[in-house]
Amino acid sequence: MKKRTSLWIMVLSALIIFRCGTEDDERYIAPQQPYVDLAQDTELYDYLDCQGFDLTDAKLYDEHVLVEGDLYIRLDVIRKKIEEGKQDISAGRTSQFVVNTGSVVDFNNVLNIDYFIDNSVGPIPGDWEGAIDAATQDWEDISSCRVSFNEVATAGAADIIFYADNDTALPACARNLGGAYAAAEFPADGQPGSWISINDADPSATQGNRETVIRHEIGHTLGFRHDDPINGNDELVNYTSTTTPPACGNDVLGANKLVGTPTSDGSSIMIPVFGTSTTIDFSSNDEEASIYLYPAGYSAPVISSLTQYYASPTTKDVKVTMSYQSVRMYRYRVERLPPWSSTPVQTNEYTTTGSTFWLYDVPHGTWDFRITSLNYARDATMPGIKKQVTIQ
Repeated sequence: MKKRTSLWIMVLSALIIFRCGTEDDERYIAPQQPYVDLAQDTELYDYLDCQGFDLTDAKLYDEHVLVEGDLYIRLDVIRKKIEEGKQDISAGRTSQFVVNTGSVVDFNNVLNIDYFIDNSVGPIPGDWEGAIDAATQDWEDISSCRVSFNEVATAGAADIIFYADNDTALPACARNLGGAYAAAEFPADGQPGSWISINDADPSATQGNRETVIRHEIGHTLGFRHDDPINGNDELVNYTSTTTPPACGNDVLGANKLVGTPTSDGSSIMIPVFGTSTTIDFSSNDEEASIYLYPAGYSAPVISSLTQYYASPTTKDVKVTMSYQSVRMYRYRVERLPPWSSTPVQTNEYTTTGSTFWLYDVPHGTWDFRITSLNYARDATMPGIKKQVTIQ
């Protein structure tokens, strides 16, 4: 449930806008903070290129990297992952593209996300406070999605803070956004992005457009990438700095496609560029992706049938069929356990829209079988009821 008070949020992501008119229409924008071309740092450039980012005009600041016009990524997070050489084989994306499982918000941290609207937002032309309230409610209204918000009265109590881009509380690189509607920070350490910066020149021409911008930026703070990122790869591809050429796609910021969603969705809230009067709500793919990451109202999977097929004189291949589930989880793991045990001795995990799973070369004997459902990051699990069968 959402309570009325005030505040805003973390990793940066800003939408590029196109404006019509003459030079006289342009407002003065203070110079941006010092930066260098990202290409000057080959290691960073190659790493982010492998994560599927469009690095055209990418900028390197003291504490952040700016890519795609509105995405601000903490430099310390990137450096740490490069140094660790971490290979996380579980990643995703919306439109459906998201960052990897280790870089989304923890499942328990998306319920009642506290946000605060800084006083700097009030003077911005247009009703941005109303847009924030509407957009947070729109995220809450996604059926079977766990994400919810609670507005708080002080910045110190907030998970996400909304600022005007002239506020000095923002990182220097997130101020004076120029041609961007807004910008937001990606999640870190299991928490949502901590800030969203709103252009104080109010480039939006309609209230519906302002609400669209905030829906989009909140998506970034929850771990969603732009629609159809370049170089996007499937889940099991990993980045390693020692690979030549390096494999791309599935480290901290990987543009990883969620199974069952399209490669590109022109109606997604996460498209990177739209006009000043454009209004976009969540597409059905956006909603499905949100449930895959942060599900709510899901039930334990039920085995409807097990069918045995000859594999060898002492083993069988077993087809396990799951009953219909109204809320689908992103992953299903079929498990074989000794009778009355809680520890599987054989598993096979699926990311699929289907309901049929397999365990191969199951030894003859009496076994318990079970399907466990899991979300994208595997931090929400629901074991099903075990079904005991004799394999012979």
